[in-house]
Amino acid sequence: MPHAAKNLPAMEAATTNTHAINYQHLLNALPGLYLILCPELNILDATEAYLQGTLTKREEIIGRYIFDVFPENQATSEARSGETLRHSLTHVLTLRTPHTMPVLRYDIPLPAALGGGFEERYWLTSHTPVLDPAGEILYIVQKVVDVTMQQLAHRDIRANRERFELLALATSDAVWDWDLLSNHLWWNSTFQDIFGYETHQIDDIWIWSEKIHPEDQKRVKESIHQVVSKSGKSWSDTYRFRRANGTYATVLDRGFTLRDENGNAYRMVGTLLDISRQIQAELELKESKNQFQNLIESLPCPAWTNTSEGVTTYLNKAWYDFTGMEPGNFERTFSYFHPDDVAPMFALWDECRPQGSVYEIEFRIRSREGDYQWFLARSVPLIDSENRVTLWLGTCINIHEQKLQQQKLLARESYLDRILKVAPVHLAVLKGADLMVEYLSPGFQKLHASPVEGQPLAIAIPELADQGYHAIIQAVYRTGEPYYGREMPLLVGPNANGLPAEVFFNVTYQPLQNTAGQTEGVIVTASDVTKQVKAKKQVEELYWELQKSNERIVQILEAQPLMTWTALPDGQINYYNQRWYEYTGATFEESKNFGWQKFIHPADLAETQDKWNSALQTGNEYVHENRWRSAQNGTYNWFLERGVPIRNQHGEITFWIGSLTNIQEQKALLSELLEAKEKFEFLADTIPQLVWTTDANGIHDYFNKRLAEYIGYTLEESYQVEWLTHIHPNDREQCNNAMQHALRTGTYYEAEFRIRSKTGTYRCFLGQALPVRNEAGRIIKWFGTCTDIEDHKKAAEELKTKNAELRKINQDLDSFVYTASHDLKMPIINIETIFGDLIRAAEFHDPDADKLISHFQKSLKQIYGTIDDLSQVVKVQRNLDDGRDFVDLKEITKAIKTSIKELISSTTASIKTDFKEAPAIWFSKPNLKSVIYNLITNSIKYGAKDRAPIIRLKSSPAGEYTLLTVTDNGIGIDLNRHSEKLFQMYRRFHNHVPGTGLGLYIVHRIMANNGGRIELESSINQGTTFRLYFKNKPPVL
Repeated sequence: MPHAAKNLPAMEAATTNTHAINYQHLLNALPGLYLILCPELNILDATEAYLQGTLTKREEIIGRYIFDVFPENQATSEARSGETLRHSLTHVLTLRTPHTMPVLRYDIPLPAALGGGFEERYWLTSHTPVLDPAGEILYIVQKVVDVTMQQLAHRDIRANRERFELLALATSDAVWDWDLLSNHLWWNSTFQDIFGYETHQIDDIWIWSEKIHPEDQKRVKESIHQVVSKSGKSWSDTYRFRRANGTYATVLDRGFTLRDENGNAYRMVGTLLDISRQIQAELELKESKNQFQNLIESLPCPAWTNTSEGVTTYLNKAWYDFTGMEPGNFERTFSYFHPDDVAPMFALWDECRPQGSVYEIEFRIRSREGDYQWFLARSVPLIDSENRVTLWLGTCINIHEQKLQQQKLLARESYLDRILKVAPVHLAVLKGADLMVEYLSPGFQKLHASPVEGQPLAIAIPELADQGYHAIIQAVYRTGEPYYGREMPLLVGPNANGLPAEVFFNVTYQPLQNTAGQTEGVIVTASDVTKQVKAKKQVEELYWELQKSNERIVQILEAQPLMTWTALPDGQINYYNQRWYEYTGATFEESKNFGWQKFIHPADLAETQDKWNSALQTGNEYVHENRWRSAQNGTYNWFLERGVPIRNQHGEITFWIGSLTNIQEQKALLSELLEAKEKFEFLADTIPQLVWTTDANGIHDYFNKRLAEYIGYTLEESYQVEWLTHIHPNDREQCNNAMQHALRTGTYYEAEFRIRSKTGTYRCFLGQALPVRNEAGRIIKWFGTCTDIEDHKKAAEELKTKNAELRKINQDLDSFVYTASHDLKMPIINIETIFGDLIRAAEFHDPDADKLISHFQKSLKQIYGTIDDLSQVVKVQRNLDDGRDFVDLKEITKAIKTSIKELISSTTASIKTDFKEAPAIWFSKPNLKSVIYNLITNSIKYGAKDRAPIIRLKSSPAGEYTLLTVTDNGIGIDLNRHSEKLFQMYRRFHNHVPGTGLGLYIVHRIMANNGGRIELESSINQGTTFRLYFKNKPPVL
C-alpha cells in the first residue's frame, strides 16, 4: 500500500547505523504486544508476541489498514468497539499525546484453519505517538495487554454475587449474613420491611443482641455460642425481637455455620422469620375451639354440608326444627322445597359445582306447619391444598318478611311512579362517577324519544354537555355541594316548526350520599318554569296554578303509605298526614310547631334537633335516623326521616316537605345478617398448619383435617394411629425426647422432624406446642402445630453451596493474580539484565540514544512497579485473616521509625506520639504495621516545601472502638475535587511526588475488612488528619 511504502524508509533510516541497536531485532524480541502504525493507520510492524496473541502472520498484515486486518465483530456491534478504538487513534493523531483506553472488548478474527468467525477477547490498550524533531507524527505505537481471562473471571464473580443477592431479595424472610471474624452483620431489604430498621442500623452482632428481649438475651447468646464454639452446623431459636417502633415481635431465627478447613467458624448465614401472628393464632385457636365445634349446631338458621358431588351429608338442628323432618333422612330433603324452585336450584348447582364458585339462590322451604317461606341460601366450597373441593358448606337465611316487604315496596314504587307521572316536579337519579342514569321520572322521560336508563348521562343525553349542564352535575358529584338553578334554559326536541323547543326549569342537583357520608350519585329535581318565564305578568294564573300545585302536594302526601309532614321556613311543623296521627295517637294541636319533640326517643332528641337546625340554616336536605314512640304499645321503632326544602322562583325556601319511613325490620334484619356473616367467616377461616392436641400425659386426642389428609387417614382413623410411626426413623428419638422433656418440665416444645405423607414421601416440619393450664396452673392439655419448612431447608442448603462456590472462586482469583505477578517478575528481571549488558557493551552514536535508553529503563521500572503493586494488594487480601492480638502501639511505631530512619533524617521529619489513653490495639500486627507505615510515609512524602514535616499519633477509647488519630502539617488534599475517589486503587492527588496511589487503598481495605472505618479531614497547605476506628475485642458470649 502507498502509505506503508512512504513510511517504511523513514523507519529504516532511523536504524541505518549498523553499529547501533538493531531496533528491528529488539522489537521482535520484546515480550509485550506492540504494533507500529503510520499516521494513515496502516500497519508497519508488530512484535512476535503481538502476532501470536492476535493469531496473525507478519506477511498477512504488514502494509494493510488496521481496521481491514481487525474488522469489528458485528455480533457485538452494540458495544461499539471499533468506534472506541478509532476515537483513541484520532485523539493521538489530533493532540499528538499518548492515550490509554479502559478495558475494551475487541474480538479477533479466527483463521480458517481454526474454524473462522471471531474469538471473544478483552484488551487494555494504549497508543503513543512517535514525533520527529518538528513535532510531526512519524509512527503510532499501539501497546495491548490481553486481559480476557481476568474479565471472564470477574464476570463469573459478578454473576455469583448477583445470584446470591437475588436469592436474598426473592425470599419473604429477613436474610442475614454474620462475619464471625469482624462481627459485621448484613441484612437483605426484607429486614427493613418486617422490622422497620434501616439495614445499616444493625450492622454488627452487638447491636442485634441489644434488640433481643432482656428475658431472652442470655438464653439466645448461650445457644448460638454452643453452635459456633462446639463445631455445630445449624442453629435455631425463638425469641422476642424489638421492632423499630418499640414493640416486640416473636421470631424464629435459624442459621447455618460455615467453617474453614481447620473447623473454625468464620461465617454464619440464616433467616429471621416473624411468627407473631402464628403464635397469636394458636392462642386464638385455643380460645375458639369450643365455638368451632358447636358453631354449626348453634346457628339459628338451617345449615347443611354436601360432598363435592352434591350429596347431603349433614343438616343442623335448625333445619329439623323448621321443617319437622326426621333426622338423618337426607333423601327426603328436596321434598321440602317448593316445586317451582327445584329446577332453578339444580340448574345453578350444575353451573357452580364444576367451577367451585359460590352458590347463592333464593327459594322457598315448607315449614312444619305446611306453609312455604322464602330463604336466601348460600353455599361455599372448602378447598384443600391441591385446590380440590372437599366439602360444600351452606346456610339458609329466612328472608320471608324481607320478601314480603320487597313486594310492598314494589307496589309502593308503582304507586309513586303513577303519582310522579302527574307531578309538576321531574326527578332523576344519577349514580357513580360517570353519572349513570338509574331513574327518570315520567316527566323527564317525555323529553327524550328513546330510553336512556342504564346509560352514562353524557351518552344518554349529549345535548346537556353542549349546554353546560353536564359540567355542573359533575361538580356537584365531585365536591358534594348541591347546586340550585333558577329558570335555567334547555333546548329539547323539535317543536311543530321543526326547531328545538326552549323550555325553562328550576333545578336542584343534590349529592346522594351513603350512610358513611360519601357521595355516590346525584339526585336531579327539576320543575318546568317555562310558562312563568314567558308569562310573568300572568300572576293570578300563576297563583292559582301554585295553589293547585300545593293541593296536589297535599294529596300526594296523604296518599303516601308512610308518615309525611310539611314545615315553615323557620322549621315549625304545619302539616302531618293521617299516617302520623295513626302511629303517634296525637292530635294536630299536640303535634304542631315543635310538638313532635314529645314523641321522639329522648336519646335521639338532641342529635335530631342539631341536624334539623343545621338543615334550616344551610337549606340542605335533611336526612336522619331516629326512634319514634308508637301509640299502640308504647315502644319505639326506628325511622328514616327525610326533609327537602321547597323554593320559589327566587330560590327562597317557602316550605319544607318531609317523610318518616319505618326501618325497624331492616335494622333487625341487618343485625341478624351481620351476626350470621361473622359466624360464617369464622367457620370458613382455616390455617395452613397441621394442628393437634394431647392430654396432660401427651396422648393425642385431636388432629385437624389437614393433618389427617396429609398422612392419608380419615379423622376417625387418625385418632387410632401411633403418631411416631409416621416420623422418619432417624428423627423419632430426638422428637420423642423433646416431647417427653416438655411434658416433664411444662416448657415450650419445639423440634424439627420429617413426616411421611400418604404417598410415602417425607417432608420436613417444625413441630411446636404450648401447654394449656387451668386456673390452678396445672397443665390440662397441650396445643401444637406442625409447620412445613421443607422449602426453607432446601433453600438453606442451596445457599450454603453457593457461598462455598463463591469463596473458592475468590481464592482462585487471588491465587491467579499472585502467581501471575510472581511469574512476570523473572522475565522483566532478565530483560533488565540483558538491557544493562547491552548498554555497557554497545556504543551509541545516535544523539537520541540516551533519551531512548532512559525511556526504556523507566518503562521497565513502571512494569516492575505494577507487578509489585499487584503482589502487595494480594498480600493485603491474604493477610486479612491473620490472627489478632493486642499490639503495643509504642513498640510498633518504634519499629516503623527504625525502618524509615533515612527518610526521616533526609526530610528532618518529626514524629510525636501519645498512647497513654489506649496503649494497645486489638488487631493483626502485620496489618496494623502496614496501616501506620503507609500513613506516616505518605505524610512525609507529601510534606510542605517551606516547613519540616510534623506527624502526630494519638490513641484513645471510642465506645466499642479504639481511635487512632494521625495528623500532619503537609500540603493537604483538595476534598472538593477528590472526596469520592480518596480510597480508589492507583488514585493519586499530587503528581510532583513519585508514588503508585496504593497506600490509601491498602489502608482503607485493611480497615474495612476488619470491621473498622477511616475518616479524613484535610485543608490545602495546612495538613491532613486521619481518624482510624479499630473494633475492640468482642467479649465472650
